[in-house]
Amino acid sequence: MISITVDDQLIDINESASFSIGGKSPFTVPGELYGPKVYNVSALDSRRNAQVFRFANLLNNTDRVKAYGNVQIRFADLLWKIGTMKLRDFSGAYNFSFHSDAGDIEAKIKNRTLVGLDLGSAVSDMNITAIYPAANHVYFTVKNTNFYGNKNPLHNGYINLYDPVANRLYNPTDDGDTYTITPFPFLLYVLDTIFKDMGYFGITGDWTEDANIRRVVIYNNYDHRTGTITYNRHVPPVSVGSFLIDVAINFGITFNVNPVTRLVEIVQIKDWLNDQAYTDLNNRANRGYKVEPNANDGFRFWMREDSADELVRINPSWMDVRVGNGSETVETGASPLSMITETNPLGGEWTIPHMDQAGSGPEFELELEARGGLRFILFDGMKTDSLGNAYPQGHFMRPGFSLRWGGADGIINRCYAEWMDWKSYTEYMERTVELTLVELLQLDTSRKVMIDNLKWVVDEYEASIQTKGNADRIKTNLKLYSIRL
Repeated sequence: MISITVDDQLIDINESASFSIGGKSPFTVPGELYGPKVYNVSALDSRRNAQVFRFANLLNNTDRVKAYGNVQIRFADLLWKIGTMKLRDFSGAYNFSFHSDAGDIEAKIKNRTLVGLDLGSAVSDMNITAIYPAANHVYFTVKNTNFYGNKNPLHNGYINLYDPVANRLYNPTDDGDTYTITPFPFLLYVLDTIFKDMGYFGITGDWTEDANIRRVVIYNNYDHRTGTITYNRHVPPVSVGSFLIDVAINFGITFNVNPVTRLVEIVQIKDWLNDQAYTDLNNRANRGYKVEPNANDGFRFWMREDSADELVRINPSWMDVRVGNGSETVETGASPLSMITETNPLGGEWTIPHMDQAGSGPEFELELEARGGLRFILFDGMKTDSLGNAYPQGHFMRPGFSLRWGGADGIINRCYAEWMDWKSYTEYMERTVELTLVELLQLDTSRKVMIDNLKWVVDEYEASIQTKGNADRIKTNLKLYSIRL
């Protein structure tokens, strides 16, 4: 009934083996990276397994191979999931946990950082017009008088300053140390590259087609002076896990991993909530249940400050917004840049992003790793100042879209209005249902269920599958949120 292959090689398991399988929804709590898991996978200490697991039983804990990809688990010859097995310990047998879908991402990104990934490279250019996917990065003007501190007194205080007469960016190669340039990678390029690094074919979904999302860049302060753009120099030194979580929270999305197609669909939480499809589990549930009444008392949406930027060391009000009494916190380490309207070097008025942060890079004794936190900004194309001079602009907002919490076009109203409404009325219930093997294997936390003619969101589930037993009466424990029909 139970079979497991690693790279298409069948492994030996105990004939009386049982598996505890479970999963948790990545939708109910913004930013979570959850998915199906199998706990306590035990493989025999056999000659075949020794070869498949590269003799991990003979190695000490520091050298032992910890993870094995391309693992397929079948129940009664039905493929359940493809994912990664992590070796927990060896004590007379190999003891694993299995991770699939978003859980597979969790397993693969542990202890990895953005700057440690190979995010690719490109020949240096001065793109100030194209957006993703026509370009992987862009340049626009940012004010930062503290970029070099007192180490480069000639610097004019701007990154990516544009010469409207010559129709190009000023740069240190052609124009000297008065000027500096820094390419800003597009968010979608970095996301797509991360998932390809993990063995997937990239990202997909309607969210990736949004014209505003294609304009979102990751700000960085790395002093670029070479003929090659190496993208991992132009991202913050944060973990891959925190990066994905903060992206998910700031844009109200989750990552729906398909281990068969090897694509990562990016799904907006509001679209998931509005999806009316469900699985009918009427007449499957036992009579006993426990319901927790709704206790929500408002929301707090909080962006933590980037301590490297003096402008936001003390959180401005737009970074910490309460709806009601703020009992439930949605917290992110990412934020957009501040803006300034001022007189520019040509005497006209313009509005540009504003930083007060030391730069990083190998020149002028800058600190290589002084890159700050995760910051987002929108590329808004070419604009003109009050005198008609052209310049490339970045901004935290465009018509219908803002990277701040508040306002009609802000993150709260745009991404979380439906979620807040749902969280304000939903009740929590624990219930046991009896499922067939096929029904259990098709159970998906992204799909709602119908029990007692009421619709529920599956927050968590857990079941035990045994080699011997009735495959049509598998007790499955569900933790559910109610949802209006």
